Amino acid sequence: MKELFLSDFPFSVPEAAFLKAARIDRDEDPDLADEALAVLADGLSAARPKAFCRLLPVRVEGGTAFLGEQPVHSAFVAEKLSGCAVCAPFVSTCGTEVEDWSGALTDPLARFWADTLKLLLLASAGQALKAAAARDLLPGAGYLASLNPGSLPAWPLEGQTELFRALGPGAAATGVRLTPSMLMLPAKSGSGILFDSRARYENCAHCDKLDCPNRRAPFTQKLPDRSK
Repeated sequence: MKELFLSDFPFSVPEAAFLKAARIDRDEDPDLADEALAVLADGLSAARPKAFCRLLPVRVEGGTAFLGEQPVHSAFVAEKLSGCAVCAPFVSTCGTEVEDWSGALTDPLARFWADTLKLLLLASAGQALKAAAARDLLPGAGYLASLNPGSLPAWPLEGQTELFRALGPGAAATGVRLTPSMLMLPAKSGSGILFDSRARYENCAHCDKLDCPNRRAPFTQKLPDRSK
C-alpha cells in the first residue's frame, strides 16, 4: 500500500498568530513582543516539521478493527471504521530539530515561547499531512476524519502501541518514538487514523472541555471510559 512522508513542505508561523498563541499584546508590551519574536525567528531557523502516513486496508471483526494485518482491539475504533475499505494511520511532529533547539534554552519564558512555536509547527504538519492524504491516498473521501488514541476515554492512550505497529518502520523517518508510558517524543507530536467519515465524525463532539480553543464541533455526549 502507499506511504507518504512529508519533511520538506512549505509552512509558516505568522507573527500575529504566534503572539496570540503566546498571549502577548504587542501594543501593551512591545518589548516583550520583540523578545518573543526573536525566539520565534531563532526557532523557525531550526524547524523541520514532519509527518508520515500509510494507506492500509480495513476489516472489522466484532470489536476489533484490522489495519492491514495489525489488530486494533477497540470496539470504538471498530465502530467508526466499519464500512471503510481503507484508512491511513499517521504520525506528525514539530520535528526533532526544533526539539533539540528548545532543549538548550534555559530561560523559562523562552522555553514557554518555544513550546508555543512547537504546537504551531505540529498544527502545520497535521494540516499538510491531511491535505496530502486527501489528495494522494484517499482522494474519494467525502469527509476526512481522524481517531486519536488518548483523545477520548473510548480509545485510551494504550492504543498507541497497536497504532505504531500499524504505522510500520516508515514512521521512524519522522524521528518520533513511543515511550513505555505511551507518550511520544518529541512531545509536540500527534498520531491517529485518518478515515472517510460519512457521518462527519469529530472527536470534539464527545469531549466536554467546552472552553477548548481548538474545538471543531459542538459537544453532544460523553462516551464510556474504556480504559478501566
